[in-house]
Amino acid sequence: MNKKEANKLLDQCLDYRLQVTRLEKDWNKLYDENEAIKREFTIYKIMTHFINNGVEQEIAKVLATDAYNEARGDL
Repeated sequence: MNKKEANKLLDQCLDYRLQVTRLEKDWNKLYDENEAIKREFTIYKIMTHFINNGVEQEIAKVLATDAYNEARGDL
């Protein structure tokens, strides 16, 4: 293998590493968005339960958020 071929292979390796880094960033972004959607849906379900049991909507949202955070151990 001559120097030109070695440099070409090195450039390919660097390009692959950049692609992997971009894919990891995209994956992390999608994962974070998915977790946020799951969190909001769970809070919505808890809030709906409170509303169906006679709690006002504004208070139900706060209670649902607190209940979710407490269940997750975030409080």
